[in-house]
Amino acid sequence: MNNPLVEIRFPVLGSKLKIDNGYSLYAAIKKHLTDNKPELLSDGNIPTTVRLSTIRGTYLSDGYIQVKSFSRLKIRCDIRYGYQLITALDNQLLGLPGGSVFVESGNLQKIAPSKTLRSRIVVIKYPREAELTYQSALDKSKQDQFIESCYKQLNKHQIKGTVTITEREGKPIINTITIEKTPAIQHYLGFGITVSDLTDEDSIKLQMVGIGGKSHFGCGWFDRWEERCED
Repeated sequence: MNNPLVEIRFPVLGSKLKIDNGYSLYAAIKKHLTDNKPELLSDGNIPTTVRLSTIRGTYLSDGYIQVKSFSRLKIRCDIRYGYQLITALDNQLLGLPGGSVFVESGNLQKIAPSKTLRSRIVVIKYPREAELTYQSALDKSKQDQFIESCYKQLNKHQIKGTVTITEREGKPIINTITIEKTPAIQHYLGFGITVSDLTDEDSIKLQMVGIGGKSHFGCGWFDRWEERCED
C-alpha cells in the first residue's frame, strides 16, 4: 500500500470531560482546521475516511471522566493526512463543552492486530424502524437483531469473527452519542460490542473500517482488548 493507514495518538492534558465527548471533539477539531488549515477539510468537513475516537479517562460522576496520563486523542487515517494533522494539532488547546484539553505532540503508529477487539459504542440505524431506546435495548430479540446487523457489516468487508454485546455485571453495555446541531439535539443509543476470534488481517481491517455509523464521533471505533480504559 503506497499510502498506508495509521493511528495517530496525541497525549492530552485537562481536568474533566463528558464521557460522551465524540461529537464535541469532532466539532472542536473541525473548527480549528477551518480557522487554521482549511485545506485539510473536504467540502468544509473532515474527510469521511478519517476515524476519530472519544477521549477516555476514569469515571467521575454524572457522565464525566477525569483526564488521566493514559488519555489520548486518537485518529486513524492515511499516513500522508496523518502527518498533516500532527502539524495542525500539535500543542493546541481545544475547547469542548464541559472542559477543554491541551493536545500535546502526536506520534504515528501502525495499527496492530489483536484476536479480540472492543468498541465502546456501535450505532446502527434500522431501516423503517424506530431508533433504539433503553427499553427496546433490553429486549433479547432486539439484541439478536443488532448482532445480526453487525455480522452483515463484517461480511460486507469479508471479515470473520464472533460478535457479542459487551456486558458489565451481567447487563448489556448501552451507551449514548449526542449530536448538538442547531436547532435540535439528537441522541443515538448503541451497544458496546466485542468481536473475537479474529485473524491478524481481519483485526487490522476491522480497526480501519469499524462497524455502523457516526464514525467521526467515536462510534464503531475498535481497540485492542488490552488497551481498554476505565470509562
